[in-house]
This record gives sequence, C-alpha cells and structure tokens, in this order.
Amino acid sequence: MLLKKSKTDKPILVIGDVILDIYHFGDHLADSEGVAVGRDRETRHSWGGAGLLVRNLLELGQKVSFISLVGDDQWGEYEKQWTHRNLTKYFVRERVRKTVVKERFVVDGKKVFKWNSLEDKRTSPATGRRMLSLVKKILPQCRVLVISDYRHGLLSRHLATQLVTLAKKTDIPVVVDSQVSQRESNHQWYAGADVFCLNEEEARSIEPAFDAENIERSLQQLSKILDSKYIVVKRGERGSVALISGAYIMSLPHKVKAVDSCGAGDAFLAALASRGFPPNEDALRFANFWAALSTTVIGAEPPKYVQKYVRH
Repeated sequence: MLLKKSKTDKPILVIGDVILDIYHFGDHLADSEGVAVGRDRETRHSWGGAGLLVRNLLELGQKVSFISLVGDDQWGEYEKQWTHRNLTKYFVRERVRKTVVKERFVVDGKKVFKWNSLEDKRTSPATGRRMLSLVKKILPQCRVLVISDYRHGLLSRHLATQLVTLAKKTDIPVVVDSQVSQRESNHQWYAGADVFCLNEEEARSIEPAFDAENIERSLQQLSKILDSKYIVVKRGERGSVALISGAYIMSLPHKVKAVDSCGAGDAFLAALASRGFPPNEDALRFANFWAALSTTVIGAEPPKYVQKYVRH
C-alpha cells in the first residue's frame, strides 16, 4: 500500500470534546507497605478525545479547523501551547467548568494506573449558541464536518440536531462518531448524518439485535434506524465492515505487534475522513492500516507518517 497524503486547500471541520492526556513515565524501584514505589522519568501532555482525532488528521497532512471547549482552570491554559501550521483552533472557555483530564502512569513500559478528572455537565445555552455560530461561520469553507462526541457535555441534543441540519443546508457531508461508554446511545440525535462510524458495542446499543454472525443484515438495519447510507463498524483486530450505499464491504485487519490499543478508534476515523467522501473500499483499508499502526505506540499518540510502500 502506498501511503499518500491527500492534497486539498479546504480543511476538515471537527467539533467535539477535547481531553487533556497526561502520561507519567517512570521506573519501578521497590514495594513498601504494599505500595509500589516508582521514580518519575518523564511527563508528557497532549490532547486526546476529539483532540487525538485532530492530531491524527494533522499527521496525515490534513488542514483542520477545530471547535471545542475547555474549562476555566489551569489545565485549560495548555491549549495555548498547541499550535500547528495546518490547525486553526476555536476553543471556547466556559466559566465554572473543569477541563477533562485523564492521567496515565506507565511503569517499566507498562500502563499500571489511570486517574480521570471528568466534567460531564451540559454546557450553558449561551455556550451552545456560540458553538453553533462558529460552525455557521466556518462550515461553508470546509469540505466535511466530523463530529467526535465523547459525551462530556459539549454536544447537546439540540446542538447535535442543528449541526446535521446546517450541514445538509450547506451540502457538506457529516461524519459522526459518538461514544457509548457508561451511557446509553445518543446516535439518533444525529439521524440523517451521512456517515456513522461505530464499534460493535455502539452498534449493539443502537440495535440490540445487532448480530456479528449476520452482520450484513445488521448493517442494513442500522442504516434504516439512523437514516444513513454509510455505516462503518470497527472490529479492532478483526478489521472493519461497512455498508456503502447498500453494498456490503469487509476490510481485513493489518497484523502488527500491538502494545497499546488506546486511540485506535480515533486513528481509524481520521484516516477514513482524510480519504474524502463518500467512503470507499480503499479508504476502509487505509483506515484499518492507520489504526493498526496506532496500536504500536504507547499512549494516546498518532503514529508517525511514513511515505513508503508497505507489504501486507
């Protein structure tokens, strides 16, 4: 496969929850009173959630306009340090709100502990109006809208519906990836969007009768429920499947020596979106490949772009 960076002057517009990822790397020294004692070697700060999707797009050579939300706290200040020649940020800071922070501790090369500081409350109506106003201003200059809903309060049902409606009016395709996590599905908020990118858990939360053994029929049912012609289901190490305008496509996985699957879904989505609209078999193969590469990196980091032929 030849990895080719797409050339276009129009950016991809991403709206979604940003997460500050903090990785502490260290060495195990001893155990004392039942507690492991380690020594810090390095601490890295990077942007995850929809931010990881954006970083993957940038690594793939895409121009990105990114709308998101940070809290009125010390962690929100880190967004000022995030710059890239192909990135234009529109970060709204909401008062009396925490920035979502996820800390990970890696000792002797193994992830041993997670610590999350979450903020899931809904944004204020004023913030929602500001978000919609930004999208109205920016969307006509973009080639696709990607919604990355990590369910941390940025996207309300009203805003979700408005985004899909606005994109249809401006004839801009919409790609949706919304997490289920500890909550029920909200995918029907985005009904009518052009592309839905799901994992099997999310697919099952939308259609309880989703059957991996009868996947083509299950994809057709998802298409009806979500009013969408393009349904993509990520299957991790088993590759992916998709319904593309009624045609069933199965894309095989790529074998790598995986060390950390964190962020593979965002890598898949970025690669799929980078290949343009509508999605096709080549885009799915590339998305599988890029997602597989992401699992060879420890932490929520995009893989490094390599311009070469890769034999599978």
